[in-house]
Amino acid sequence: MKLPSPLFGVIGGPGSSATDFHAVLRQAALAAGFKAPEIVTVTLAAGEGATDGVRHRKMRLFEAVRAFERRGAAAVYLPGWVEQTLLTELRAETTVPLANFLSELAPVLSTLVAGVADPGVLASAQVSRTGVSDPGYRAKPSAPVTIGVLADPAEQAAIVAALGGPGVTLVFPSTPLGAAPTAEAWVQAARELGAAGATVVVPAPSDVAAVQALRAAGVAVFDSAAWYAARGLSTARPKPKPFKIGIVGGVGPAATVDFLDKIVKATPAKKDQEHIKVVVEQNPQIPDRTRNLIHGETDPTIALYATCRRLEDAGADIITIPCNTAHAYVEDVQRHLSVPIVSMLRTTIEHIQNRYGVTRRIGLLATTGTVRTGVYHAVARGIFDLMVPDDEHQERVMASIYGPLGVKAGYTEGQCLDDLVAGVRHLVDRGAEILILGCTELPVLIDESDDYRIAGKSVVMLDPTNLLARRCVALAQASGR
Repeated sequence: MKLPSPLFGVIGGPGSSATDFHAVLRQAALAAGFKAPEIVTVTLAAGEGATDGVRHRKMRLFEAVRAFERRGAAAVYLPGWVEQTLLTELRAETTVPLANFLSELAPVLSTLVAGVADPGVLASAQVSRTGVSDPGYRAKPSAPVTIGVLADPAEQAAIVAALGGPGVTLVFPSTPLGAAPTAEAWVQAARELGAAGATVVVPAPSDVAAVQALRAAGVAVFDSAAWYAARGLSTARPKPKPFKIGIVGGVGPAATVDFLDKIVKATPAKKDQEHIKVVVEQNPQIPDRTRNLIHGETDPTIALYATCRRLEDAGADIITIPCNTAHAYVEDVQRHLSVPIVSMLRTTIEHIQNRYGVTRRIGLLATTGTVRTGVYHAVARGIFDLMVPDDEHQERVMASIYGPLGVKAGYTEGQCLDDLVAGVRHLVDRGAEILILGCTELPVLIDESDDYRIAGKSVVMLDPTNLLARRCVALAQASGR
């Protein structure tokens, strides 16, 4: 049975012989039934000498992996020892399968040679020059093994960190191979490892020439290149990407920061790494929604759609728009997206219905654009009615947002707060029991509360931004990613 023609990537470190592994991988792919597999080999540049440290090498390696991810590679192979020690860091930032070798080496070998011999490992002088370590890749063999590593004394840290552990004895021969070992160098190294008790030699997968040289010399050698190629073909599976929230930001800027803060506070995380991935397209140049809806000024549809598309391209699983008025455009924009926009309005109405029922009197404080377009009313239709301020108090609500001393001008107390409180009191005096802070700037002035005291009464103050943040966190947790 012929399988599809996939792309496989091979990334070798500076001075490596990754091109030799290329041929081994092609042979393994054809034997596995892949029709005309495309194999691309990339050799990382040597860098800039002493000034080119560990971090620069890691970033060049990540860029190479990222390029293969963009091309839709079925798997990427890292046949060098150093590159294998970086798998944990790389896997956290990519979804392309990275074929594993180092972490499975000792268990496989202990099963292979149990009761016969202990394995020896040959590594070139490049093995640990970076001084990196990766505790996530310590071997856990099923039987004790002895591993010999040919590396300069100053280059041993990465191998110790990767292969050391219970049941593993590391032996380091004294003769380094250098960047381009000869056949004689491989044989001499094998004999030294044999003298140290290792009778089976294991080169790095990239060192195909070592297998040929040692077999010719009669040395028992584990063909790590062939095993790694076949192993990667059988185990490489796309990794589910972490759940990512996309945010259309800048509508307005302060409201975006407030929404991000509420996502963080709603996430039950005990450390940084347990928080949810978020991508923000901060685009305050999106035309004003209220001015378009009320005065016919520039239509923000294209700007909103383009921003959503950029979030789609960035891998967002859901899109949020922390702007109530912008939801007047959501239905049209959503038709052209493959990623769902989580409606802040629907989230708010459903919360009221589920928690408070449908008999309470609800007041809406929002921009004139939100009020006149009736976007909240459309969602609430058939569930409950919404009260809105009269013209005089609606103007004061608008002043708290857009006025020269309003939130969009950078104010959070004084006249803007007085204007908003006047609108709140007006609705409460008319019988409102639950108030929706239906513009994302308003919760910057008044906090959400189940017991907001005003005019001698206690009312519920709802923050749709906070409700949306909690909804997004719930969706992320439900995804299992």
